Amino acid sequence: MTVIKTAMLTSEQKSLLKQCLYLKICNLQKCFYKDKSISEIEYNKEFAKIDELTEVLGIRDAYSYYSCL
Repeated sequence: MTVIKTAMLTSEQKSLLKQCLYLKICNLQKCFYKDKSISEIEYNKEFAKIDELTEVLGIRDAYSYYSCL
């Protein structure tokens, strides 16, 4: 059985998701680099989840250009 790994999102939904990812990434970077409140392992696990989500939804470019530091 084949599992389809795509989702049909409207442009508004994609925009909202991209904004949410941006905020999540900013928070992760702040916690890891500035506050040092999470470990490198936890940081990498969270980014792996984001990476998988963007791959599945076809919005990989959503977070590749953002830097929050």
